[in-house]
Amino acid sequence: MKYRIGLLFGAFLAIGAASGCGDSGSGGSGGGDEGGGGVAEGGQPSTGGSDGTGGTGGAAETLSAPTLDEVMPMHGALHLYWTNITADCDAVEGERKEGDGTFANFFSVPGTVDNEADDAATDPAVTYTYRVRCMRGSDFSEYSNEVSASPEP
Repeated sequence: MKYRIGLLFGAFLAIGAASGCGDSGSGGSGGGDEGGGGVAEGGQPSTGGSDGTGGTGGAAETLSAPTLDEVMPMHGALHLYWTNITADCDAVEGERKEGDGTFANFFSVPGTVDNEADDAATDPAVTYTYRVRCMRGSDFSEYSNEVSASPEP
């Protein structure tokens, strides 16, 4: 009888270990054998890394601001070019100011886009200044560097 109980108990332990039960770490706060998907501080779900690192622990990734590379006069208007630093932006938002004015929202394009034409920037006597930022969900990066230009007459 002891032999049968021992076999049953051994089989139970083997099944429990195979299903992730036991003391080997099953997620918890982002830990575990394969990263697990536990609950981080504050009750936020964590993402488990498949490399066994435990994932992010629920911390939000900081979005990097795009780099505004150039504002080029083109056909009586201005054309902006930037480099996205964060690869998976949902959108890139741009702001513009005229002269010493204040910045105002100017455009929003899908995150895979890296340029925008400003067909309204036509006055060669005005200096137009631009900045852009990355948006993912409700999170925003800081603004990029500012670049200024005037269209050709």
